[in-house]
Amino acid sequence: MEWIENRVARAARWLTSWNPADVLVWLFVVCVTCALLGPWLQRSRDESRRVETMDRLRHMGTAMHSYSELHRTLPSGGRPRPAAPNRAPNDTDTTPSPVRPIQDTP
Repeated sequence: MEWIENRVARAARWLTSWNPADVLVWLFVVCVTCALLGPWLQRSRDESRRVETMDRLRHMGTAMHSYSELHRTLPSGGRPRPAAPNRAPNDTDTTPSPVRPIQDTP
């Protein structure tokens, strides 16, 4: 049991050997480290949000393309499709209108 007493004595000596200047230096080192790591952490969070947003946009684009290939029209976005001029407004024909290719104008 002598080794326990030696260990406790060593720990007590270590704790009492700190003076106020040592504590201030360590406090300064910790504060500077936190100040340097703060912007780095914020930048990594911003990058993570950007990557997540781009991934969500990619999934939305893939879903829109899949829908347009299956239904031959783009999704309505929750709005009812406008009635064609030759159809009555209450016509229940739900055949999708064809997707038109984008034409470049000269």
